[in-house]
Amino acid sequence: MKFKRFGFIILSLAIVITASGSLAAYSAGSLPPSPADVRLSALPVGRDLTVQVDNVFKVNGTEKDLGGGICEYSKRFPDSVQELEEEFPYTVYGEVTSVTFFGYNGTAFTKYDFRIIEGFRGDFNAGDTISVIENGGYISQSYFWMSQSKGAQERYINAGSPDPDKLIGFATDGAPLPKVGDRYMLFMNSAYMEKYQGAYRSAYWNKFVYNDKVFSRFESEIGCYHDDNMRSTPNSFTWDSITQQIETATKAMQK
Repeated sequence: MKFKRFGFIILSLAIVITASGSLAAYSAGSLPPSPADVRLSALPVGRDLTVQVDNVFKVNGTEKDLGGGICEYSKRFPDSVQELEEEFPYTVYGEVTSVTFFGYNGTAFTKYDFRIIEGFRGDFNAGDTISVIENGGYISQSYFWMSQSKGAQERYINAGSPDPDKLIGFATDGAPLPKVGDRYMLFMNSAYMEKYQGAYRSAYWNKFVYNDKVFSRFESEIGCYHDDNMRSTPNSFTWDSITQQIETATKAMQK
């Protein structure tokens, strides 16, 4: 994939030429300070590549607080942008436009629709909307209970069996759940769930949150593994530094 330098053409309109070659028009004098700050309203109408999920649970603000209920049993998480590029075939930057909590095989998941601002790797265009699935979210206590072993069900009943319709929350290593308006640089795989083909999979260790002009990755303090072989770098970047590393890693893999 060829990368282009950003350029500005000022006629009656100012045009931002992005790294993937997509165009976003702004009136003269209203250019964003960084491509990371491009408004969604300035994007072209893209493809709707989203998927729908079953076993949806809607939150109402009375749910049990999230805990570190889901552990990711990975011996080592990718520690650099180069490692992420080598491990995950898709790289995109964009914004969360909707969030859905659902259950799959007794486990809590979050599906969020994601409007793409920049596509770095994969067949993505600015304006496309995809669905991304992550571990963690909210499910009903009854749904969770039905997925447990007989022994666990008996312990659940003996403990007093709380309201089966009340939702309980699960977080992956304590990581915050996605919310509408979040902007991420995502390194993704295709979803492994057969019934949700067309969706993508991500997690907190291959997701950089854009906030206050900086991309940063959540660093868990309660994960299942904490040793020197895990993540050892804060992994905070500006737009220029993270896109440069993506470009460098992509070129290195093409050699």
